[in-house]
Amino acid sequence: MLLKNFTNLFLKLRRTSFFRVTQRTLIMLSPIAVVGAFFEFLKKSVFLPDSLLYNILGFDNWLPDKIWEAGMYVSTGISQAIFGMFGLFAVYLAALYTARLYHKDSKMAGMTGLIALLFIAFRMPQQNNRAALNPFDPTLLHFNSLLIAILVGYGIGQIFHWLGTDYQPAGFEHVKGIKRRSYQSLLPMFVGILAAIVVGLCIYLLQVKIIDTSAVSSFTSQIQSSNNLLITIPWTILICALNWAGLGRPMQSLAQIASGGAQTANLNYALEHGSSWNVPYKFLGSSLLQSYGVLGGACISLALIIAIFLFSKDKTNLQIAKLSLLPVVFNIPAGFFMGLPVLLNPIYLIPFALMPALNMLLAAGAIALHLLPACAYPVLTGTPGPLLAFIATNGNPGVLIFTLLLLALDVALLVPFLKISARLRQELATIDEEADAHAQA
Repeated sequence: MLLKNFTNLFLKLRRTSFFRVTQRTLIMLSPIAVVGAFFEFLKKSVFLPDSLLYNILGFDNWLPDKIWEAGMYVSTGISQAIFGMFGLFAVYLAALYTARLYHKDSKMAGMTGLIALLFIAFRMPQQNNRAALNPFDPTLLHFNSLLIAILVGYGIGQIFHWLGTDYQPAGFEHVKGIKRRSYQSLLPMFVGILAAIVVGLCIYLLQVKIIDTSAVSSFTSQIQSSNNLLITIPWTILICALNWAGLGRPMQSLAQIASGGAQTANLNYALEHGSSWNVPYKFLGSSLLQSYGVLGGACISLALIIAIFLFSKDKTNLQIAKLSLLPVVFNIPAGFFMGLPVLLNPIYLIPFALMPALNMLLAAGAIALHLLPACAYPVLTGTPGPLLAFIATNGNPGVLIFTLLLLALDVALLVPFLKISARLRQELATIDEEADAHAQA
């Protein structure tokens, strides 16, 4: 009965235009995200001087500086061009697919969406401020603000739905037809830009910060330094749910290396005693979350890839899993999250939000029972997720075995959701066909 209710709820959600538009947007963007994830892997795990592979390969000893600079330049540039501007791609496609769903001028809707998001992200440059070279708030255009971009694009598409004229794409348009079509889009374009102006002015005049980076960093640093599971577990669930929804700024902030007093005290104790068994803060949010909760960011994605390899017969899913495996192992799951997709997919909300918290609770229980030492030693950037706890405990073999068992548990927990997804695929295809036919009527 529970499974049937869950299936019906999912089908009901998928009938909505928002989720249909979102899925199309994410799937269209997934190849770009896969490419971006590969270059992000090169930047963080290969060319970064404090990364694991950089030190294992000994680049300092033999790699010419010019080659390293070129590699860092290319990997950073492509990664920033893709993930730093990802919101622009998303808002264009979300507006385009929404307008296309109702047979309106999709390309004009997409361009209006670009203008709307850029205006909302615009910040008046201040005099004698070097940041004036970039007047747009980069956090609103970044991959980690994907939900905002999709909502803006969907809103613009709905404006075209209600105010735009019907349009059927032609194989080849003459200049006269293009001119007529573009001027017919003036009204919804003007209203869409006006709506963006209202939103932007409210944000500017009221000094509303949609994503306050400093506030997010302050909030997540408190979670990282907390030794109280009653604080870290609920907030972890919320942050993982936000990450599933396309608001990844808090998760990105948590992924940064914590350097508070509690972390320093643990490290000093471990260095002094040669062990992290009896450190003063055993249940730090930073160590539990990164080492066991999300395995550096690879938890859900790596377990899901393994489940796909073992149990899925879908060729598309297998191809996405193969393309995403290397970045995911090194804690860069963006391409995989987009390609499956996991982001904003109701099927994966429950495991995405709850599994990291479950991992943390199991690890905390093992530490409390003195079965495992706490994680206290520093770990190089780009360390594969399953090895994080092993290295952070100075190579404790029991920790490695526990982490692999935890990963196996995650795989087992994800298999039912993977099967539900496969079972519903045909029904969803039927729903999409019926919805498209209804939209044409």
